[in-house]
Amino acid sequence: MEFDYDEELVQIVIQPRRFWEPLAADLAQKSREAGHSRSKASVMGDLKRLHKQSNGGIPDDGHRVATATLSEVWQSDELMFCHDGRFWEWSGRVWMTRSWEQVDSSISAVAEGMHASLDLERFTFDSVVQQASKLLRKMVTQHGDPLGIDAKPPSVLNLLNGELDMETMEFHEGHRKESYMTRAVDVAFDPKAEAPVFQQALIEMMGGDREMARHLEELLSIVVSPRKLFPAFLLFVGDGSNGKTKLSEIMIKFLGSAARCAPISSLTVNQFSLGVLLGKIAFVDDDLDHGAPFPIATVKKISEPKRLGSEAKRGAQFDFWCEVTPMVLANDFPPVRDTSFGFERRAYVVRFDETFYLPHQIAEAAEKLDVDPATLRVADEQLPAKLEAEMSGILNVLIAARQRVVDRGGLDEPLRGKLARQEWREAADSVLAFVRSEMVQKPDARIKMTTFRERYTDWCKENKYEPKSTRKITAALRHAGYRITTPQGSQYLKGYQFKITLEADKMEARRARNRRVVADAVARKANGSKSTNNPT
Repeated sequence: MEFDYDEELVQIVIQPRRFWEPLAADLAQKSREAGHSRSKASVMGDLKRLHKQSNGGIPDDGHRVATATLSEVWQSDELMFCHDGRFWEWSGRVWMTRSWEQVDSSISAVAEGMHASLDLERFTFDSVVQQASKLLRKMVTQHGDPLGIDAKPPSVLNLLNGELDMETMEFHEGHRKESYMTRAVDVAFDPKAEAPVFQQALIEMMGGDREMARHLEELLSIVVSPRKLFPAFLLFVGDGSNGKTKLSEIMIKFLGSAARCAPISSLTVNQFSLGVLLGKIAFVDDDLDHGAPFPIATVKKISEPKRLGSEAKRGAQFDFWCEVTPMVLANDFPPVRDTSFGFERRAYVVRFDETFYLPHQIAEAAEKLDVDPATLRVADEQLPAKLEAEMSGILNVLIAARQRVVDRGGLDEPLRGKLARQEWREAADSVLAFVRSEMVQKPDARIKMTTFRERYTDWCKENKYEPKSTRKITAALRHAGYRITTPQGSQYLKGYQFKITLEADKMEARRARNRRVVADAVARKANGSKSTNNPT
């Protein structure tokens, strides 16, 4: 059979493009054997030109499939392709992301139903689906930023039964596509609902401290606010059976798709990581992994309302406005390197120090602790169900708490909260940890800072801390309230001395006392000898 280059070219161009290169190499070889001088590159060029010329056949089927998909799966205004490189679908309540794979799957399903009417003699099924996917994307591509991805979000909570503006308290019943809401909270608005069980549970979790319970309400109101009042991240610390996990579980149910629940370390994995925060108002890590470094720089970044950059899979880089409050649960204080003012002004620490026992655990726990069983707190096994029944009331409690914060112009943090944050800061700061471990107060003592740094550096190496520079050592001490003086150009830490120095002083004092005792004994013995030899 006579070699027909053009026919061979047509047979290749209808194949998926991933097969073109090896087939082009084969065709170039056949062409040379037939006496034609064609390279693989020239065959690839011919394929691209033919594909462009014959593309009129594919769009006929591809356009029909794309149009059918829009009419059968979505209405034309219920699917958008936006500048973040992702598809967005109207769910009837909120705009939600749809992956390329999900959209292509819908196209394939529609194309399967049209299989008999497709021109599959010239073009493969995959080619038609691929072309339909490209055309559908063009058909629903939106110019500008209709979803407000790169803008500050409205102060509106998208609830089960409508939209509530938390600043004006105006409520619009039902949901509107044109509101372009990308986040939703799984709670219905009922202005008369109350939450007595929730409020009492907070009081008990705080050991009866009503001021801390009030403060905790206000912290949670920041979490649920779609527009943040100030930078903040929450750290709930305490051993097990103290209520913090139950509280986080009810908040996760409350927030629904508006919360991202994952390890905090997942935000630093790759260039796509931060993009998961788009459309969220909270990030919850309900079981901090102490084996992984705590990404304090990332937590500081996302806890402040600001524009962030990310990248979409199969898409381009994009910017989005981040309004997220991180909420982290831990059994103990996580180690961090940054203990700056920026760290302190964002961190709100709540210690959960109470222990709740199931009824069958009371007797054993009382015996083990040697206490009266009546003094132990009993866990309410029905608490999760009771709290879930109070969701609308919890919303009202948090709305009122948020208004208190607005009226006051900020949080009124109890001393207990401030001490918890200070405890974390001191546990995390290598300079302060060194002072606690190796030094004691002595009003009239002073230590030269060059000596302090030498001892501090050695201690850091022994205890696996990263030592700070001289400037940062001084700054850390001053920020914590320690007194640094500079007589005659040399810096000194006033009012402290090293424990080992104190022990040496004590030992020297004991030696001096022993020497005086021995000297006194010798003197008495000598005096006794003189008295015996002295004749009367």
